[in-house]
Amino acid sequence: LGKDILIATGEPGAIFRLDATGKVSSFFESNETHIRTLVQDRSGNLYAGSADNGLVYRFSPAGKPFVLYDSQQTEIFAVIPLENGAVWAAGASESLQRPAPAAARVTVSELSIEDGGESEKGNKNSSELLLPATLGRSKSAKSAIFQISANGVARNVWKGTKDRVQAICLQPSGNLLVGTGDAGKIYAVTPAGDVNLLLDLDPAQITDLVPVQKKIYAATANLGGCRIIHGESRRNGEYLSPVLDADIYARWGSLSWRSQGDVVLYARSGNSKKPDQTWSEWFGPLREKSGSRIEAPVARFLQWKAVLKSKGKSAPQLEHVTLGYMQENVAPEIESITIYEPGVAFPDAVSDGKKQASLGSDDRESSSGRNHSGRPAKQVKKKGYQAIGWFASDANNDDLKFNVHYRRVGTRAWRKLVENYRSSVYSWDGRTLEDGKYMVKITVSDAPSNAPGDALEGEKKSEPFLIDNTAPEIAPLILKKAAPAKITFRAQDAASRITRAYYAMDAGEWLILYPDDGIADSPSETFSITLKDLKPGEHTITVKVFDQNDNVRFRHLDFEL
Repeated sequence: LGKDILIATGEPGAIFRLDATGKVSSFFESNETHIRTLVQDRSGNLYAGSADNGLVYRFSPAGKPFVLYDSQQTEIFAVIPLENGAVWAAGASESLQRPAPAAARVTVSELSIEDGGESEKGNKNSSELLLPATLGRSKSAKSAIFQISANGVARNVWKGTKDRVQAICLQPSGNLLVGTGDAGKIYAVTPAGDVNLLLDLDPAQITDLVPVQKKIYAATANLGGCRIIHGESRRNGEYLSPVLDADIYARWGSLSWRSQGDVVLYARSGNSKKPDQTWSEWFGPLREKSGSRIEAPVARFLQWKAVLKSKGKSAPQLEHVTLGYMQENVAPEIESITIYEPGVAFPDAVSDGKKQASLGSDDRESSSGRNHSGRPAKQVKKKGYQAIGWFASDANNDDLKFNVHYRRVGTRAWRKLVENYRSSVYSWDGRTLEDGKYMVKITVSDAPSNAPGDALEGEKKSEPFLIDNTAPEIAPLILKKAAPAKITFRAQDAASRITRAYYAMDAGEWLILYPDDGIADSPSETFSITLKDLKPGEHTITVKVFDQNDNVRFRHLDFEL
């Protein structure tokens, strides 16, 4: 202020005054962690941006502080005041150390770029190429650019834009130049809030924009350097698009675009993420902007470029590009099959087409396309029921349908369980099948999303699983009265192994009973119960035996000691 120097500090965020005699005094103490930037307008008002709560301060010429705007960002690292009392402010939602550019006034009507005396390949200028920054929108953008009126009404014109703001600079036209990272781009933001791409540089970051007479110096990082943006324009401009990833091989349709002036497009394709010598040559020029067929070979990746030429004072502009393509159809896959424990049922998974889409939170998305792994939200226990589930994927993200068949091990014929099914789990009453080991075969088709001649299928067979609805047989219980008295019996199951047994004496509590060999692990087991501490008289013993599928059989014996 005046001949004094104001110094912004951090931890704590404060502003100090240094006068011509070297005396330091406090000018302002805040509750913020840092004061990130200071700038003064022509009326003598001072503006400051803070870090911690992202505040924009305005100080009157007398030094009276006022919070002009409380943003949702964690820091405001650049402020540019305007003649009408409004300001541009740049903020971020992360703690990054960025240089705060000074307020800039520079006469630049058209831009070109200089790098070591040679023109930068693929550079654009403001009069020759204005591309709306509509790509890469994100709900979690970490940067913001605010238009703040003199009374503190603010609008974020960078809302949702993916590129991270690193530096800002004002043009006399009222447009704001914005340098970004980590894509090394320079945008122009109009007073109306429209965002237009001007330049796309090789360095990853634009760290500062500094006006010097009729030029703007752009400081860069990764690689570090300085680029000069001139006021005069190039006659021809070129824009190279980001690489389009179709995920899998694709057939290319047509390019259509909206433009003004002399604009032609070219296209090329390849199968590496970064274009190299293995890519096709450029096909073009494409001149029919309502739709020009792309002749590039079938491939996973495609890139287009626009060439713009000025004629007289007319400046060409490219505003919008639309690209059509169709993925090569890839057969869907059944990646895994799950056989649920006996007695598990899913009431919402039925084959009448009314409840098949009732899926739970088990759905997953893969990088190669849609995965069908939903499980109905309601899972219940239901005696005799058997359930199966599967995990299917399709690289084309197609809608899928499934056929489920079964056969008993040892037979050849597959029999239908359900066809044209749209869910990925199915349960049925297993008591409709004879006891034994079975397999299921899941066939998946992408027919719902493809013409009949283009639909593809995949299939997978399960491991054998057991259907067992019959309880174990228990031979008559035998009483041996010779001391010590014992009761013996044999239990066996035709389809599965005996898993556990219990006995109860005279309607008492159930006590666990182990086989004579100590382990319940075979279809036939013998058991012995030693009768201890029983009083003479009549008694009743009851046994129950379970098989592998929890089928249970009871048997009792009345006896007298």
